[in-house]
Amino acid sequence: MDGEFFSLAQPTETLAPVKPTHRILVVDEDEDLRHLLAHLLILDGDAVDAAQDGAQAWELLQLNHYDLLIADSHLTISTGMELLAKMRIAHMELPVIMITDAAVAESFAESPGLAPDAVLIKPVIEGELLQKVNTLLAEGFHEKSNSRPNWQNHTEALSDSSMPTSHP
Repeated sequence: MDGEFFSLAQPTETLAPVKPTHRILVVDEDEDLRHLLAHLLILDGDAVDAAQDGAQAWELLQLNHYDLLIADSHLTISTGMELLAKMRIAHMELPVIMITDAAVAESFAESPGLAPDAVLIKPVIEGELLQKVNTLLAEGFHEKSNSRPNWQNHTEALSDSSMPTSHP
């Protein structure tokens, strides 16, 4: 299953950089929000792939290198949290920004091993999005071996069969 790749190129004009500085995967079922986030990130100089659900995002994560994942926590097919848990189990050292509501954001304190690196509360504000993206990318979490807690301690007991599933 292929995800979307966004480019704002027009026949005579290119808004996306020739050599983007980072590659970002955006995951959201809301097509309008997914396209808006991609547009903002492209204008900020990044290459963007997009997926409509966690299952499609997982396939893209297996095929491509990404510098950052931005995912909605409320997806009907493999939620953002399920995707994050799979990434931790697979030892993917990829910073994650989770888009969610305030109630879910508070629940991250209960499972610090499965907490994202940053949270955006809906509605997403452009300046806050770009600030969090640029901060995480500047820190280079994915390139530092000691930048993340030892997720193994929190995820050893998890397996694909024990992961919560979303609604049919």
